[in-house]
Amino acid sequence: MRHHLLAVPLLALAAACAEPCTAPVLTVSWRFTLPDDTTDVRCADAGVSTIDLWLDGVQVGDGMSCAQGAASFTGVAAGTHAYTIRGNGADGSVRYQTWGSLAADGCGETRVTLTPGAGTLRVAYPTSTGLCASAADPGTNGYVWFQLLDRTTGLTASTLNASTGQLPCALGADAWFELPVPWGLYRLRWIQVVTYPLSTEPTPIFQYCPALSPPPDPTIDVDVLSTGRTTLTVPLAPVTGPCAL
Repeated sequence: MRHHLLAVPLLALAAACAEPCTAPVLTVSWRFTLPDDTTDVRCADAGVSTIDLWLDGVQVGDGMSCAQGAASFTGVAAGTHAYTIRGNGADGSVRYQTWGSLAADGCGETRVTLTPGAGTLRVAYPTSTGLCASAADPGTNGYVWFQLLDRTTGLTASTLNASTGQLPCALGADAWFELPVPWGLYRLRWIQVVTYPLSTEPTPIFQYCPALSPPPDPTIDVDVLSTGRTTLTVPLAPVTGPCAL
């Protein structure tokens, strides 16, 4: 009995000393990792205007000002949550991205810093002849057109055609171009070398145009998950038929 009576005041003392449980708050801040592996970069230096944030597939932050540096959210349940965060340029394009999981406490404020990043995608496109011109018109060099998709969203991540710019075709082993892209999962939907790109009927002379319906050709999928250069090589063959773009 004496042992039992002694336990009562000790429990009461412990309860009296415990801090009260306040409503949970999740505070997310952000810094950026550049393609050259420079880390802890602030918004202005990274060229980021707005932030989008998803928790467990639900967008909780849409177009938040990057300059505010952080955002707080209430009502986030205790436990582990999946997140995706994107940093957007002034034109709305996604420049940095990352995803993963974070843990939120059931009491008080949980603070986490997320670090969206970007890398460099090199697309190598050697032609079967090592040239950028067709046999029928050897004096006219071609230009590169392509469409790169984000496999997560299905949206176009980058494209080049008559209305977006001109990229002269390179020759031989040097046939490649590079794109800065946010970390992500990508698919090169198609790529062509065309002549007379500004005419009403540009002529494709080399292309890689896999079936556009599932299952996709696995050789045109590429994951950019780190800084530095990720290379995707897509050999181009002479055009033998139309490519439904």
